[in-house]
Amino acid sequence: MRYHFEHSWGDGVSVLRYFDEIYEDSILRHHVGTVEGGNLAKLDPVLSPNLLQAVEKARNDFDKVKNSLTLDYMRFEGFGKKDLKKLKVGPDSICQLAFQMANWRFKREFVGSYEPSSTAAFKFGRTETIRPCTKETTACSIAFDKENPAKLDEMSELLRTSPHL
Repeated sequence: MRYHFEHSWGDGVSVLRYFDEIYEDSILRHHVGTVEGGNLAKLDPVLSPNLLQAVEKARNDFDKVKNSLTLDYMRFEGFGKKDLKKLKVGPDSICQLAFQMANWRFKREFVGSYEPSSTAAFKFGRTETIRPCTKETTACSIAFDKENPAKLDEMSELLRTSPHL
């Protein structure tokens, strides 16, 4: 059994437990079987040639897109979590900022995005969203991307003064 969903930490615990209980119940207490004298019949769907052709086209289109994808990475060890903590910024917020910077560099625009947030640990808590694309993070992205980028202390100040980082 596999599952994937967007969640905050509080949602993950409850959903994982839910699926674990379903899995356990399906293994230990399954109630699937034949009923004596029942009207069970094997389903044998007949698909029209048009539908079969559409399915084949969809499969080919999917394979074309899938085969066009690449994954590249770069290992950077010159700066990390400890350095971010010294600057009093969170690593997750820097990841969100990096997504915005990448979009700015490739498309020269900023787009709305969200990060899930949970207050589930508190009474009446629930899942909310944080909108990390702000005027402050936009200013950071532009300052870091200039042909003559801002000086390190100016960049650090931009990061420190952004209320969302």
